[in-house]
Amino acid sequence: MRVEQVMYPALRQVVKRPKLAEFVLGRDRWGNPFSREAYADPHPVIELMRADGPVQYHRMYQQWFVFGYDEAREILTSDALTNTAQVDVLLEVRPYSKLTPRAQGFLRTFLNVTDPPQHTRLRSLVSRAFTPARVRALEPQVGPIVDDLLDGLAERESFDVMADLAIPLPVNVIGTLLGLPRERWEWSQRTTDHVVRLIDPFVWFDPDAVSYTHLTLPTNTVTW
Repeated sequence: MRVEQVMYPALRQVVKRPKLAEFVLGRDRWGNPFSREAYADPHPVIELMRADGPVQYHRMYQQWFVFGYDEAREILTSDALTNTAQVDVLLEVRPYSKLTPRAQGFLRTFLNVTDPPQHTRLRSLVSRAFTPARVRALEPQVGPIVDDLLDGLAERESFDVMADLAIPLPVNVIGTLLGLPRERWEWSQRTTDHVVRLIDPFVWFDPDAVSYTHLTLPTNTVTW
């Protein structure tokens, strides 16, 4: 049995209980990185982590952590690094092991978890869509999207800049880039929310929500 198969589910159960998490993790030299305070402002926790050095092994989490820029760049550009193998390990661990086969297959196609040559092919498609000229061409369309989002907030007494503006804006712009009909933007935002939660297995990840979310684009979607 892999250490992740024990650590991930155990840590997930601890984090779900704030008082228990504070009791168990709050005594660590890094403090509790899963507290509400840490999520609202992670920088103090990050500074505590970085104070121990650019590369370190933490016994509580049974994992290596890399915080230095040069060290991270060296690892990420190394031919010895394989993302596909790590995904195989991850899918053996709860809650990822609870994903349906379709959702697991979807996860394996993420650009940041694939290896060459698939990664190279996918990256070339993305790069072509986000050239400086292509981005400049989108400017006339981005302005009205921002205006629409702001108009929707005008009648509110208060709003969250991240949740109500900064997060939906790029999703809507990408929808425009992909030729996604405007009436599907809300669907795109909901689907994106579920997908983003895949990277946080301890707090937000709900395997049932991801498994049953309609993850395929409409058949009339126009791509570049």
